[in-house]
Amino acid sequence: AWSTSHSPTRHSYLYHTSNYNSTTPSLPSSSVKDNTAYHAVMKAVNGTILESQMMPGSYVHIQDEISFWENDFWLNDRGYVVGKYGKEFVYGNREGVPYKMTRVALFEMDEEECWKRRVVREDLAWTLGDAFFSSNAE
Repeated sequence: AWSTSHSPTRHSYLYHTSNYNSTTPSLPSSSVKDNTAYHAVMKAVNGTILESQMMPGSYVHIQDEISFWENDFWLNDRGYVVGKYGKEFVYGNREGVPYKMTRVALFEMDEEECWKRRVVREDLAWTLGDAFFSSNAE
């Protein structure tokens, strides 16, 4: 379930700074003017265990937390292979630092009621690929 309140333990990445001792949230700079955020965790409290699609017969323990603001999306996604000797780290960030993604473009309806893309971060327009490099691309 989505909530405007974060879990102090599961969303601890909100407080990660260079010294990892902050009591003030480290919010995305592009969302500072409106700090409204939504947070969620994987439904199971301690993640979930699924059969691996890459290694049939083995299982992966998945633990996810996400936070998003109007222009930012943070995903703290980790996976561990579960075996007879415990859990072995497979993917994600071992330090609990989330992937931090920022909005590059918006889709808006123009005066002719057609959807148009508007680039809002020209410095990141390259991430849209060659066909969408220009903010004038349709």
